[in-house]
Amino acid sequence: MNNFQKENNIIKEQKDIEIHNLNMKIKTLNLKMINSKTEIHNLQNQIIENKKKIKENSIKINNLKIKRNQLNKISHGNKIILYNIYNKLLNILIKREMSLQSEINLYLKVKSYYDRYEASVEAEEYHNKIKNEFEKSKDIFTILNSQIEKLNSLKEKVDLYNNSITKSKDKINQLEKNHDLLQKEKSYLPKQKNEQKRYNNSKIMSIKKLNKDNDQDEKKNSKHTSMRLSLKDLSFLIKSGTFKKKNN
Repeated sequence: MNNFQKENNIIKEQKDIEIHNLNMKIKTLNLKMINSKTEIHNLQNQIIENKKKIKENSIKINNLKIKRNQLNKISHGNKIILYNIYNKLLNILIKREMSLQSEINLYLKVKSYYDRYEASVEAEEYHNKIKNEFEKSKDIFTILNSQIEKLNSLKEKVDLYNNSITKSKDKINQLEKNHDLLQKEKSYLPKQKNEQKRYNNSKIMSIKKLNKDNDQDEKKNSKHTSMRLSLKDLSFLIKSGTFKKKNN
């Protein structure tokens, strides 16, 4: 295995480790997102139920108010005051001597105050029921507001998980892309070197061929003119001192 292959394997291994870690991160985020979405679904159902309860309570409270208001119109007074009046009139009716018509009139008056007192007592009962329903609605409102806050928080988490997953996937794609580009560059370098080497070899061969052709031409010329020196012969004679230039 040459250095190029070793370096390539190291880079690939580093890339694979990083991609593996990113995939594990994506898997964890997906699991968290699924759990959050399940919780969101459950919360939405609970919110719907609580809103339904609040609406039902509101209708119930309105009906109770109608009945209470009707009874208040009948009682037209505080139950304690009405009871005291009723009790005094009843004592008069029982203890005092009077004519039959006066007794009938007083009886009707006692009966009226008693009916008003009973209406007042019943109105108070409806009023207490209204208060209880208001307390129930208040508790449901508190739970509902908490659920809505939690729902919004979970939705924000899901958005964050989605963004993080998208970024991790983009990073994986970028790692793959960068690795492919690097591979192409590294694979191109040896080719470039080989092409350069072939070009250099070709140039050397061309020069050698040219020299060979020149040698052949010189030899050919020397056959026709035996007295004519070749350039190489002349160079050799000058260097050896055999041939010296004459001074003018």
